[in-house]
Amino acid sequence: MRYLVNWKMTPVPREEAKTVLALLEALERWIEEEKRAGRLVEVWTNTAGREGIQIWEVNSNDALFEKLYKSPYPFFTCTVTPLTDFKLSVKIFKEELKKIAGD
Repeated sequence: MRYLVNWKMTPVPREEAKTVLALLEALERWIEEEKRAGRLVEVWTNTAGREGIQIWEVNSNDALFEKLYKSPYPFFTCTVTPLTDFKLSVKIFKEELKKIAGD
């Protein structure tokens, strides 16, 4: 199953800068491991720099929950959207339109 994860970093207290830097370095390693394992397909940051998207390929909602929960970087919020193949969605939409049109 494929999922779109929209993430946004939350503000970090100034006095935590050294700790957060170490967490970001751990996050970079974790992302590379997940990409090598084929679970994390894409990671993008928007131009503003504090939010972005990830595309995950995992077996279930629970598997994605576990991966996100165990992320080494806790200072973020996210929303998750399940994805469907575009060709399949168009096929189904066309079938439904044909029913409506009486074909």
